[in-house]
Amino acid sequence: MSLRVGLVTGIFPPDIGGPATFIPMLMTELESSKINYTVVTLSSQGPIFSQKDSNLVIRIPRTLPKPLRMLFTVIVIFYLSFSVKRFYVNGLYEEFTLGNLFFRRRSVVKIVGDPIWERFRNRDNSQVGIVDFNYRGMSLVWRLQRVLLNFSLNQSSVLVVPGKELKKVIESWGLKPKVIHINNGVYLQPTLDQKRTECAIVVSRLVNWKNIHKALVACHTAGITLLIFGEGPELEKLKAIQESLESSTEFFPSLSRAETTEMMRSHKYFLLLSEYEGQSFALLEAMSMGMVVVVSDITANTDIVENELNGLVVNASSQEDINQALLKVSRNTLLQERIKLNSQEYIARNHDFHELSKLHIDLLMKET
Repeated sequence: MSLRVGLVTGIFPPDIGGPATFIPMLMTELESSKINYTVVTLSSQGPIFSQKDSNLVIRIPRTLPKPLRMLFTVIVIFYLSFSVKRFYVNGLYEEFTLGNLFFRRRSVVKIVGDPIWERFRNRDNSQVGIVDFNYRGMSLVWRLQRVLLNFSLNQSSVLVVPGKELKKVIESWGLKPKVIHINNGVYLQPTLDQKRTECAIVVSRLVNWKNIHKALVACHTAGITLLIFGEGPELEKLKAIQESLESSTEFFPSLSRAETTEMMRSHKYFLLLSEYEGQSFALLEAMSMGMVVVVSDITANTDIVENELNGLVVNASSQEDINQALLKVSRNTLLQERIKLNSQEYIARNHDFHELSKLHIDLLMKET
């Protein structure tokens, strides 16, 4: 019988997001290593079961009521555990833990953020950052959610994080499994000399800590059209700002990842002004394509981008700083060319997924 592993994720193509980028790339590398897999995911579209050769994708409808959806996910993981002895988990942590309680299969769990903080920000519309949230006192409702999440993560064999700052945050939770830092990676893009359109792109879930409204204002000030790829609770607010400014901003809430990538290849600027990132796949892809990136000065970004060398770093709390940076780079073709060349070289050295995937697969295949 051929070796089979389980891949568990909360989002999967055609949805856009970190896990929906990472898991398909890991699938490709597993296929190259002659390792079969079964994916368990949530999805709003696509067939419940799809198969390619010996590999299977099981999509649990996201539209189900949450208790029923969680129950189905637990049952699927439980039955899958009869035939699968190793799991790579990139989301659905609580569901996976319950489904794996009986067999306790080896699990490598990748964490790209703090789900409790994200729920807090979405529910309370607060401006509290991820680090402050984790080091200050929490109300009872958030402490209980932290206890449940920590219980789930403590059942893991090993934890993987993409960012150094995130590693420190998660280690502060006092978890038992070892926390390992592995950079996110992308497949290297061929260098294209095509003429790029003078447009800027944001690829993101539309939530308040991404500061997309500031990107919209900066692009309007610089006379640059902004294309926003993604969905989320901030969509209507952003459309209202676009209408009030009468800006040329365009929204693309439902493009596939392949369509988004193709658009990125033909446009010049990429903006990432978040208050928090684990380590952005979209940023890495933009740099690998030679886009001119403008990023906020958070640790996850400045670990990758050096100001005026392979991108521009701005103070995201200052709209004026963002405006001036975009104006400056849009008027300086020599700076644009320097950023493009240095970006592609940096990604090739540090974020080649073909090489980094070996670290993930080695952890997955390690004997418990």
